[in-house]
Amino acid sequence: MTKHITYTAFMGLCCVLFVYLTYNAYTHHTLFYSAPHIYAEESIEGKVEKPLLFTGDIMLGRNVENLMREKGGMYPFAGLYTIFKDHIVIANLEGTIPKVHVQTPTFGFQFSFPTSTAPLLKSMGIEAVSLANNHALDFGESGYQETKKILDQNNIANFGHSGRLTNDYFQTKLGTTTVMVMGINATWGNISIQKMQEKVKSMKTIFPQAHLVVFMHWG
Repeated sequence: MTKHITYTAFMGLCCVLFVYLTYNAYTHHTLFYSAPHIYAEESIEGKVEKPLLFTGDIMLGRNVENLMREKGGMYPFAGLYTIFKDHIVIANLEGTIPKVHVQTPTFGFQFSFPTSTAPLLKSMGIEAVSLANNHALDFGESGYQETKKILDQNNIANFGHSGRLTNDYFQTKLGTTTVMVMGINATWGNISIQKMQEKVKSMKTIFPQAHLVVFMHWG
């Protein structure tokens, strides 16, 4: 009888320990991988407080598209979601999402991404993308506008243009500070430094209390 009680107690302790270790591993993402969900982490004041995180170029064409089909759409972002979810993520989308998508061949330089790209970016916690780069017009102005449309449909803020200075920007809050991010593409050299400076000054004049971040792209 004593042995039976001891064995039962031992098994019960093992079950408790297993549940604890499983829960701890799951919540810290050390043993398990789960599909991403967006969690809002609240501060004491009840407001979501996240720092800004800027990424480099996101290019999902060429062989990257093959790997995504083979390994799953989230493959390029493997291991990044645990970082992204704790930040306001702003990326440079190095390519277009045209209505009619044809995969970019190896060594090709017209970067086309499938329409599934927009919901994928959103699911990964990317809140805004700059289109101020040298590939935003790979499929002309129509491809650029189609890209903006599908990003808008998926609630991903987008700003900037490949060949001109624009009035659009991404606005967010860091505590009580308003932060505005504008994109400028200097790859072509067709926008002078003077024009860039004038644009930044004009934005500061319109929004004097905001903290202005210029998200540059150049080669």
